Amino acid sequence: MELKERNKVDMLNILRFAAFMCIFLLHTKIFLLMCWNEALPLPWLTYTPAWAGVWIFFILSGYGIGFGFSQNKYELSKKGIIRYYVRRAAKILPVYWFYILVVAVFITPEILQPTFRHISYLLSLLLFHYQEEFYSLEFGLAWYLTTLMRLYLVAPFIFMVLKRYVNSRAKTYGAIGVITAAGLVFRCLMYYHIITANGDWSTEVYRPFYFNLDFFCVGMLLNNLRQPKTDTLPRKAIKLGVVFGFALLVAFNAYIYYYGIFAHIGKYITIYRYVLPSVYIVMTSAYIVLFDCQKDYRRVGISAAAVKKNPLRIFDFFPKIQMEMYLFHATVLLCLQRGYSDEIYQMYVSILGLDGIRGEWWKSCLFTVLAFFVTLVLSIVISWLFAGKPSNNTVNKIERAVERFLKGTENTVLAVLRTLFPAEKTGG
Repeated sequence: MELKERNKVDMLNILRFAAFMCIFLLHTKIFLLMCWNEALPLPWLTYTPAWAGVWIFFILSGYGIGFGFSQNKYELSKKGIIRYYVRRAAKILPVYWFYILVVAVFITPEILQPTFRHISYLLSLLLFHYQEEFYSLEFGLAWYLTTLMRLYLVAPFIFMVLKRYVNSRAKTYGAIGVITAAGLVFRCLMYYHIITANGDWSTEVYRPFYFNLDFFCVGMLLNNLRQPKTDTLPRKAIKLGVVFGFALLVAFNAYIYYYGIFAHIGKYITIYRYVLPSVYIVMTSAYIVLFDCQKDYRRVGISAAAVKKNPLRIFDFFPKIQMEMYLFHATVLLCLQRGYSDEIYQMYVSILGLDGIRGEWWKSCLFTVLAFFVTLVLSIVISWLFAGKPSNNTVNKIERAVERFLKGTENTVLAVLRTLFPAEKTGG
């Protein structure tokens, strides 16, 4: 059956943007030099759940990688897996290394000192081995790429296992339930370990790739639920219910995060860190299934004309700059904080006739909007600079070079083994 073309927004891109804004808005508060929101009637609403934004990113990443394998974009063969690795690296490495270069040269030039400590840390960053104890403020977001690259590394083998053993819708639902429950159990066990051994949640649970496998694996499994929409499937009311439920979850998350931090209610932070990850898996999975797995149309290509007809399609540009926005937003916030002048911001709010608490509110809004605009422009420029780089021809050459290297390595190992363990000759 040929699907009709429709000029509809990709709802996953709206989810991507919302997840990024959860991260961006909370990080903005870290760099603000004022407690502007404490005098608001509901200050907790401004404490968006940044950790949850990252969890959603991991689920969407797993869904995207699983789609590539399920649609045979990458074959489950040695050549196909090499192609997958090379193309993942070609997409991520140029922008990521440019990010490391920019921060090293313009924000922390001391890291370029020719000492063993600085060189080893710089090499660790370049090779996706983030270390929190060294320049965590400037390079803090590098941990996400470190974790993501490890997930990408094991993705082909995870997909092989899932494809072999999870080959029906019923098994898919069962596997999603088992993986989600297992993630909840393991996090709760780690909670016991952390409170008894005085451990650290961020370094032992939040950042290690193996504690983010449940997000990634569930995202991959959702591809098994892809099918055209029929009359028996949910209607708009259920979709609106899922969106409303997601909004309530984020609001509840913001509430417990705010009061967990400022009212020191420890159980709230515990719920956020150890229980809500599994809840986000369920809600994000429901969102993806309803809005992407069951669509009965083919989306027209993104263009200025398409956006003019449907303004919501502006969100479909976001994936093109998502990584740049994520990596560079903290750098922009840091620079704006270091150059912050309260007199300049006060001058603008005074023009509006605002003072007191309202003035603080508008100064913070101005700071946030400026940071977002600068990050957006910078991300667009960087995306344009690296568009089509490296070229497909270069990527193909790298793929062939890797294949030759692996073939040569295999032949060398076999030759060494034959030399060390020569075959016994049998007599006639």
